[in-house]
This record gives sequence, structure tokens and C-alpha cells, in this order.
Amino acid sequence: MATGSGKTVIMTGLILYLYTKGYRKFLFFVNQNNIIEKTKENFLNQSSIKYLFADSIELMGEQVQVKEVNNFAFYDKNAINICFTSTQKLHMDINIIKENSPTIEDFEDDKIVLISDESHHINTVTKGLTKTEKTNLEENAKSWEYTIEKIFRANRDNALLEFTATADLKDPNVEKKYLDKIVYDYTLSKFRESGYTKDFNNMQGDYDRWTRTLLSLVISEYRRHLFGDNGQNIKPVVLLKSKTIKESKAFYDGFTKN
Repeated sequence: MATGSGKTVIMTGLILYLYTKGYRKFLFFVNQNNIIEKTKENFLNQSSIKYLFADSIELMGEQVQVKEVNNFAFYDKNAINICFTSTQKLHMDINIIKENSPTIEDFEDDKIVLISDESHHINTVTKGLTKTEKTNLEENAKSWEYTIEKIFRANRDNALLEFTATADLKDPNVEKKYLDKIVYDYTLSKFRESGYTKDFNNMQGDYDRWTRTLLSLVISEYRRHLFGDNGQNIKPVVLLKSKTIKESKAFYDGFTKN
């Protein structure tokens, strides 16, 4: 689903639906801590304008609370229990047992819903290793993807919901993995065509990187001053994308020095 198209709203609806199907434990994980904090606002903070559940949740004739838990050793059987963690921390917790952290045993005895945001980051084995490495169990066991798969298969009734705006389906291995698993593919182009996103102009210039960057900064400053003249203090954003972090850093160093 495209960024801004309502992934978190869909998650909220699915949590409520799956509660009616008997699920009480929900594990939300993502690769960035700032996304975790934003999602907590959406799911837990009733005073926030971004809170997505109803102020009073009634399911199957009963009042239901949404509670945050650190693990599933103790949980409320009549509530929606959500454990928030990062993909990296989850991987470490499962492979290095610590007090008050989730363990693989937490996922064996009762069914659980795993909610993976920015899920393209967990495909470390699918697209990140060579063919030889993919057949090496020792290498696979070190990967985030293997850990998530291990949790998912710990109980036959576990559910894994993955959300991402960049599925990278052009990678043949990723496409093969998700060929029979994609529920809905709502790309940015579809999001725009449906009329639910802000309209934008896509301009292309036949310039070198340095000139393109300079033009982008000039346009950005023009926008800032244009809004400023009308009493609005905005901060335009310029996004420069390269194939690798190394390329981005090299260009940044060269551009700022010149």
C-alpha cells in the first residue's frame, strides 16, 4: 500500500476483526523506533487526534480494551494485547533469551497475530543472499527473515500480516515468495487515480546530478519564500535518492564541498 493510503487504519480494522475470531495477542514490529512510537499514538493514546480505535470498543456484546504488553507470558484474555518492538530487537530477543522479553515459547501455546510494517526489510534471505547461502541453514538462522518465519510457524493458527509501500516485486525471488500471498496491491499510481491523495506534478529534466540538485534547492527556497509572503511558515522537503547509501554519501560530500 502506498505511503499515506491508510495502512495503519487497515491494521486497526484487521485487529478488531481478528479479535472476533478469537485472537487476543498481537505483535507489531517494524525496523524503525520512530514508527513504533507513532503507531503507539494510533493504537493506545485516546487523547491523540491520531488515535484510530473508537473511544469505546464493543465487540460481540462486550467492552474491549486495548492494552500494551512487553510479552505474552501474562495477558488479558478479554482485551486486545499488543506488544510493540523493532525487528532487530525481536530477532535478538528470540535468539538471546532475556528477562521480560518475548521468547519462542510465547508463540507456541496460543495463536498470535504478527503485524509487520515496512515488511520489505524482513526479506533478508529472499533477496539478500546468494543461492549457496540460501541453502545454508547456519546462515539462514542468523537472519531476521528466518526469525519471523520461526515465530509464524510456532503455532499452526498464527497469522502474519505484512504491510509495505515498497514490496520490490521486480526482484524475482520476492515476486515468487509473495505470488500467492498478496491480498491487495494498492500502488501510488492507483492511490493517485482514486483521488484520495494530494495531486502532484512530475517533472523530468535532462541534467546531471549536480545541476538537478541545485535546481531542486532553488525551487524549494522559492516555495518557502512564496508561502512566507502569505504568512505561512513551511519547511519544504527535498529528497535525493541513490541506488546505495555509499553513492548518496559520496554525492553529498562532493556537493557540499563545492
